[in-house]
Amino acid sequence: MIRRIILPFVATALFAMAPSAHAEDIDERDSADPNGHVHISNTAGSITVIGWDEDTVEVTGTLGDGTKGLEFKREGSHTTIKVLYQRGSHRSESSHLIVHVPQGSELAVNGVATDIEVTGVKGVQRLETISGEITAETFASDLEAKSVSGDIVIKGHGHESLLTVSTVSGDTEIFGVAGELETSTVSGDVEIHAGTISRARLRTTAGDVEITADLAAGGRIDCESINGEITVNLANGANLKVDIETFNGDIENCFGEKVERKSRYGPGRLLRFSRGDGDRTVRLKTFNGEIELCAEES
Repeated sequence: MIRRIILPFVATALFAMAPSAHAEDIDERDSADPNGHVHISNTAGSITVIGWDEDTVEVTGTLGDGTKGLEFKREGSHTTIKVLYQRGSHRSESSHLIVHVPQGSELAVNGVATDIEVTGVKGVQRLETISGEITAETFASDLEAKSVSGDIVIKGHGHESLLTVSTVSGDTEIFGVAGELETSTVSGDVEIHAGTISRARLRTTAGDVEITADLAAGGRIDCESINGEITVNLANGANLKVDIETFNGDIENCFGEKVERKSRYGPGRLLRFSRGDGDRTVRLKTFNGEIELCAEES
């Protein structure tokens, strides 16, 4: 008889102590500095950020099971948006945030197992996620994107800026950017279709790199690969200084310049030449992989 009384009591107590599972719709807004800072954080799910012409930050979407609410606060020019989880929650359900911010906002977004998408934001952007993809639109302000186990896609509008992209186990696609460009990848391919580049620094440990761009006067492209092919297509081949080296791989070029062996018996290749005043530099190097350099007007 005592056992029948105690067991239901214990079950009821354990149920009360367990984190409550719930799904909750979000619909919040607050005024914001048109050029203020917005920091968004979410663990598991997605973050979609849209720049608009209102001096307001608006958050909609849903909070997944295991959450205890949304932190949404403004302190001066800083706005913070963060999904909060209950202690001990396994975070099995995803939360999805749709955030509208003033177009001129400076944006910082962090996620774990979270996809990030940003459109229409014209301020500086810092985007970072683990086990998630990043898709972003950039204008004339700097953008930095980092992803571990996820692809990155960046679309520009021809404005000069500094773009910094880093991936581990993920591919990178970049379109329509100009100015300075830095990419670093471990186990992933990089594909770039750019406008006029003043400086490009491209590094990969295991993956192919392909860049199509116009190199500005006095500009420079540096690309190194440990295990992967490098392809560079320039809009103009005039006034170039070229320095290409492979340890184990061929070199192809459309300039007619002769490729030389690094040594009589070794596999390495060299290609070095200058055209015109040589104020635009292309330096390419790979340990294991082929290199191809060409220009539309060579």
